[in-house]
Amino acid sequence: MLMHSICFLQITSKNLLGNSWNLNLQYTKSVSKEFSINVGRTHGVYAAGCVGFFVRTASYGVGYGKLFQKDQSIDVYKLYGDLGVFTSFPLINPVFRLEYNHISQFKTDFLKPEIGLHFVFFDVTYSHAFQLNKLELANPIRHGLNFRIRLYNIGNWKDQSPRRKMLPYEEGKNKFYESK
Repeated sequence: MLMHSICFLQITSKNLLGNSWNLNLQYTKSVSKEFSINVGRTHGVYAAGCVGFFVRTASYGVGYGKLFQKDQSIDVYKLYGDLGVFTSFPLINPVFRLEYNHISQFKTDFLKPEIGLHFVFFDVTYSHAFQLNKLELANPIRHGLNFRIRLYNIGNWKDQSPRRKMLPYEEGKNKFYESK
């Protein structure tokens, strides 16, 4: 568990902009239905050991969505940031996401925090949207269940797995030590 905590806190300044691209396809079921596509940067870290593996993603980006309410289609513009953790043992995989949504047709803005489960390439979250400017509108995205498919360019993710080196053969014994 200590390894997970160390990996979770290691974001260096050179990787602040992320080490890969991501693409999210999202479906939200609330009072209305929303389909959206998001693109952004991700800082991904993974580690594998004798007990299992660990993946942490921190992402941010922009998005565009279509909100379908009754018989009308509404454009939604988004900014988002999220943090997700996936471990093979224990199987506790939280994701936290914060979205800023702008609906230009109503000239209104929403702040939408989400919490849920993260499975690296798939998220299931619950969200509640708070209207930032008080207009006399019903909140079309108030409570929602979100399903998100995530696609990453994983090639540049940081591997923080413990490594072992073998020392030269010595009197019939092989000795191992952990590298630094």
